[in-house]
Amino acid sequence: MKTRLNDVPVMQIHAVSVKAEDYNRVRLALLRIASPLRLALPHLRNLCMMMDEELWLVVDESMDDLPIMAWTDFQVTGRRTLHEQIKCKLRYYHIHAGLILNQVFADVEAALAEQLASHQTDSGDKVRSLPPKS
Repeated sequence: MKTRLNDVPVMQIHAVSVKAEDYNRVRLALLRIASPLRLALPHLRNLCMMMDEELWLVVDESMDDLPIMAWTDFQVTGRRTLHEQIKCKLRYYHIHAGLILNQVFADVEAALAEQLASHQTDSGDKVRSLPPKS
């Protein structure tokens, strides 16, 4: 996945932070479901999200998986807490990538919640979400 990104010019690079809940949910899915993981983004036609330990990548399936945006360089070395945001770089490969950012996270969150809820652990227990904060 990562080597292909070197062949595509980056339009913009931003230093961003990913919410801890989002990062932790993806890590859990990578550990319990599959790594790398590929998720369809149902509200964004022809787009899907590919994720592994080092890279989260939105690609256009109709254009031979042409990159649209990517989260890279996650700063997790020495991470001691699960509630703090994770700093990373967000790379835009398409001029309008920023317009779909919120929908990407909404679709990924819904897909991961569904897959993790239906996924059985080794002991046969279902993975359960923590109750919402009061």
